[in-house]
Amino acid sequence: MAAQPVRTDPQPSERRRHDVERFLRWLGADEPPAADLAQETLLRLWQRPARGRDEATIAAWVRTVARNLFRSAAASERPGVPLDDAALLEAAWRRFTERDRDGALGAALADCLERLPERTRRTVELHYREGLSHEELAAALGRTTVAVRSLLQRTRARLADCIDERTQR
Repeated sequence: MAAQPVRTDPQPSERRRHDVERFLRWLGADEPPAADLAQETLLRLWQRPARGRDEATIAAWVRTVARNLFRSAAASERPGVPLDDAALLEAAWRRFTERDRDGALGAALADCLERLPERTRRTVELHYREGLSHEELAAALGRTTVAVRSLLQRTRARLADCIDERTQR
């Protein structure tokens, strides 16, 4: 009988891949690059087995590798992406995942974004996904910078209320 391979990673690989992609999307990666970066991250874990380490230590190491790969990719695409405060990012990610263990927040956000008027949703996408500044958005939309900031502020509040409604059930 052939010997079973020794498992060095206590978390199933498909779940870990999903978690890493989710973390990278949370950092701001688009979907295709997030999948590529997650694969690269897991390849690094496979190359450096985590024997004898607990799950929390492995997960923190994986997030650090993913964040560094994202930072490198972002620096080559968009210089100036502010991802230097690793401790702050780690703390924010832990707070987020404690609140969203089952993915309900992400699902609620997606649903709430779909319910926004097209122009508002497009403004949010241009700002948060595409990285356009308030000034660039104002020029693209034919509005003032103050109007764009106000729209984004109202939209964030509206999305927060919508997410709270959907996750309180």
